[in-house]
Amino acid sequence: KQAKEVAELIESHFLKSRPLADDENPRFRSLRLPTKEEAIQIYDESVASREVPIIYEALAHSESEENNAVEVVMQTASSFELGFEGLAIQELIGHMAYNSAFNQLRTKEQLGYIVSAFTKKITGGGNAFC
Repeated sequence: KQAKEVAELIESHFLKSRPLADDENPRFRSLRLPTKEEAIQIYDESVASREVPIIYEALAHSESEENNAVEVVMQTASSFELGFEGLAIQELIGHMAYNSAFNQLRTKEQLGYIVSAFTKKITGGGNAFC
């Protein structure tokens, strides 16, 4: 009897079905960075000498906050382009990167409370190292 009351309570308060409002819809934003050849066409020859032609950087700063964070995302190919072997290699590299990053940044240098490195899917079908 009590279980049924709990189930009814959950259903009446939490399982109401309704369409999401516009501000409740998730906004997934990702941009496929251009290849070096595409970057040269978009910008000019000055990006040709760079190892990584495009770097997107956003900075958030507050004088009242003593903590800092850095997030580096390196785009890789789509799952289709990588294939099963490429995805497996990417996951292996991500696992190795996690162990190395944690050991170096958290243990040896004690720079971060939260240190992580992983692979993830990004919107648009791409993959990334984070």
